[in-house]
Amino acid sequence: MNRKKLKIIPEELSNISFTPGDSGKYVLHDRLRKGSYILNETAYNICMKIDGEKRLQDIAYEIADKYNVSSLNEIEKDIIDLYHFLKKNKLVIPKNSLGYKLIKLYYFLLGINSGGD
Repeated sequence: MNRKKLKIIPEELSNISFTPGDSGKYVLHDRLRKGSYILNETAYNICMKIDGEKRLQDIAYEIADKYNVSSLNEIEKDIIDLYHFLKKNKLVIPKNSLGYKLIKLYYFLLGINSGGD
């Protein structure tokens, strides 16, 4: 696993919200792109910790503590996998990357609140 990825600070890129679904699942709504995704409880809890301040590694520690898991390897892998899914679907972006700065400028110029402020 690429441990450097754990140092990434993800920031919300889209205007997203969550609603409870069936059987302990959650629905992530992408309000800018009009899409939705089904998440399990763990993925939902990870998403709720994405605040533009915490590194993926910090989130892994918090999730491990919440679920009383002593080995971080599997949690770190799951968090990186979820991060890649969210990034691929343009729901998060690495904070302070060039793309992040350009998108923030674009949203500012259009008067759009990107959800990650």
